[in-house]
Amino acid sequence: MVAVVTAVAVTWVAAIWAVVMQAGILPAVTTAMAADMPAAATGMDMDTADTVAIAGRSR
Repeated sequence: MVAVVTAVAVTWVAAIWAVVMQAGILPAVTTAMAADMPAAATGMDMDTADTVAIAGRSR
């Protein structure tokens, strides 16, 4: 039973992942994030602009 549920879950995730990659959604998001956070490869880079943007969204 667990094997069946796991197989179904893996199939669904793979299908959704394929659709997301085909649509170019994820590459666009990661490109935008990389442009916003140049140090993303080394970890989260929080600067003043990011802090102000987050504060603005939380209101």
